[in-house]
Amino acid sequence: MRKLLNVIAVFALLSVWACKDENTWEKYEKWRKENEAFFAQKEAEVDANGNKVYEVIRPVWNTNAYILRKMYKRGKGSQAPYSTSTVKTKYIGMLKNGDVFGSSYTQTDSISQFRVDEVVDGWQVALQYMVPGDSCEVIIPWQLGYGENGKYTANNNYNYYNYYGGYNGYYGYSGYNSYYNYYGYGNYYYYNYDEIIKPYSALVFGMEMTEISGLDKEAN
Repeated sequence: MRKLLNVIAVFALLSVWACKDENTWEKYEKWRKENEAFFAQKEAEVDANGNKVYEVIRPVWNTNAYILRKMYKRGKGSQAPYSTSTVKTKYIGMLKNGDVFGSSYTQTDSISQFRVDEVVDGWQVALQYMVPGDSCEVIIPWQLGYGENGKYTANNNYNYYNYYGGYNGYYGYSGYNSYYNYYGYGNYYYYNYDEIIKPYSALVFGMEMTEISGLDKEAN
């Protein structure tokens, strides 16, 4: 019984901590509206001849959602990847203000390899409308990016508590993750996370698909 009460106490503590940042809609209202306005501005952008700079790309699974794409170079292939395919790409990812949050160019060969369904929804849409050799700029609305949670990376700082109990586990919520030890006379730790992409962020990618290294056609 005492163990059960201690488990409840630990989760109650975690719940109180979680509630502090759960209302991201209001907390990031200004940032959200700025990113929505940025996306709308890019969608409406025209060149000197009055032609739209960005084309709208809609996923077949949700025609109410879409990304924006500006082609730089078209490849000579005809086969686009499936969601289960493995692809090789070169990319640089930025926020609307130009801050870089990720890049394949930090790697030795400048190439990143992954399955299409391992990345955010907006990237999945973009990749499935590309063939090897295609190079483009893609703008992803927050709904198809990291959404209301944003993206965080762990730092080396942590908070520490003493307690009595007996459990080991992993706890996560809304972009934050905590590891705790719960055994006998033990300790409770939760690690602090640095925010690298705010919630409701539009994402801008310069990207090139270099190869479909594993086609893996989807099952019917």
